[in-house]
Amino acid sequence: MAVIGSIVLSGLTSGFASSIENDTALDEELRTELVTAIKDGVDFSSVGDVEQQLLDAGLDAESTATVDRARAGRGGAIGHGR
Repeated sequence: MAVIGSIVLSGLTSGFASSIENDTALDEELRTELVTAIKDGVDFSSVGDVEQQLLDAGLDAESTATVDRARAGRGGAIGHGR
């Protein structure tokens, strides 16, 4: 069972990295930084937690819309670098 879980998480991480790399709304330097940050794996958080952290960090609601694009089709969770 652990092997299957590992494969699933690897696929999710790869898909998340691809979403970031292809999101032209993000600056190229930021995209590179984000992909580099998740290359060693990711931890998962709820979208609500991530959105709140972004707002707490001073980003406006429009900027947090990137979270919605990143999580599309991911069951309400997104990954973040370790």
